[in-house]
Amino acid sequence: MVLYTIASRQIWPQLLAILHLKPEKVFLFHSEDKTESKKPAEHLKKFFDKSGIVPLGKTKLFQIPYDDFSGVENALDKIQTEEQIPLNSIVLNLTGGNKLMATAAFRWATKRSVKSFYLEKGNKLIWFNSCDGEVKTECEKLDAHIADELEPLDVLRCQLQNSVVDFEGEKITLSQDGMSESEEKYLRVIKNGNYDPKWLNREGILIEEKKEGDHLELRTAAALLKIGVYQIRRGLRLKPNTDDGVSATMPHTEIDLLFVWNGRLWIVDCKDRMSESNLCDSFYEQIRPIPGEAINLWEMIKSIVEKSHFKILKDDIVTVREVGGLYGSVICVRRSDLNEEIMQYAKRNGIHIVKTRTMYDDLEAILCK
Repeated sequence: MVLYTIASRQIWPQLLAILHLKPEKVFLFHSEDKTESKKPAEHLKKFFDKSGIVPLGKTKLFQIPYDDFSGVENALDKIQTEEQIPLNSIVLNLTGGNKLMATAAFRWATKRSVKSFYLEKGNKLIWFNSCDGEVKTECEKLDAHIADELEPLDVLRCQLQNSVVDFEGEKITLSQDGMSESEEKYLRVIKNGNYDPKWLNREGILIEEKKEGDHLELRTAAALLKIGVYQIRRGLRLKPNTDDGVSATMPHTEIDLLFVWNGRLWIVDCKDRMSESNLCDSFYEQIRPIPGEAINLWEMIKSIVEKSHFKILKDDIVTVREVGGLYGSVICVRRSDLNEEIMQYAKRNGIHIVKTRTMYDDLEAILCK
């Protein structure tokens, strides 16, 4: 089977479809637009060749029009003829590209009785079968866990457009000790706020060892691996993707934990520190009494400090949209309680808040719902 698919900035419809269908060849169509189509297609080809989810050398790139309806159909005809691909061996993925490209490709497939599909939200494959001018549809559920074993670093590189990986961090997997540990003891230790270092295989190096927050990050990783996550990247950094001749030396983002789960790229932001309100109250006790004329200034400082959570959450949103696209998700692990206003902001922006004292149960509820 040969998969015809139109590339766009969202890579998951391509990855999931290929992992599900296991095509012998993949023809990646793209427009001349470098940002929206051409570069993503090149990234996908490189990823397919490296990961082996498509046989090496069996992914080809083809440029087609993005603003010429008939031109798309003519281009598909020409490619099919020149590559000598029987029509009955072609399956067309309509999920990528702009609306004109997808619509033209759909009409091309319908007129030639080529089977096609669209990957809808909720990982539903909507199949289109055309015969004698009529189109019949059927729905198939795709198991997105087929992507769980993909290396998150490679998936990240495939998705990135405006940044590059500055530092790869370390890869964490469950060790033989972790796999053989009794579930009762494993969960008891995690829920008591600890983890056993012997449970984790750690490959690679970090820029900063024994920094504040290491314990929480590794405990979170141990919990995720026990739930079923295959591998985790920790402590990787991103820097700007610059033009030729311009050197980027300043990283702009550090990701605590990164993993693939159920057809999504997840980032985890861990903060193991005193809450902002408690921090302010503690400082206030050290400096009181405050002179009357300084009370207003103190209240302004306290308000700014307590609002810092909004900035952190906004930064997380920006990061996940860049590294995960529409299929990216954020988990924030926090020791301190957040006020209701911040919790509502997080919820409405699709950010999952996990409390350290109920970490395992919270993570399990998020990933296994």
